Amino acid sequence: MFFLITDSVLAEELHVTDGDSLRIDGERIRLWGMDAPELGQKCQKLGVSYDCGITAREALISLIGNSQVKCEKVNTDRYRRTVARCSVDGADLGGLCDGPGRLGARLRALQQRPLCR
Repeated sequence: MFFLITDSVLAEELHVTDGDSLRIDGERIRLWGMDAPELGQKCQKLGVSYDCGITAREALISLIGNSQVKCEKVNTDRYRRTVARCSVDGADLGGLCDGPGRLGARLRALQQRPLCR
């Protein structure tokens, strides 16, 4: 089960929409500091084409697992999505492309770095 705590309110529903976006209780959330491939975006690995956007979404789902997700609003983007710093187990989801932290280690363990362009 996924959770969001913001202003001391527990979310009822969290859905990972792609590798850098969530929908929490119907609100669209863009992860601050993250730029993942878009759904439908094609990538190549060992000469084989695949949908790296789906792979990125699956990686984010796997990273979150059953952990609690906490988000803090930073601003609103041009698409009227809330841009937020979100963390799992105290580790910033948006920072996992930059450093070796716990989430980066989980990505390496999964042999997946599709969240990072």
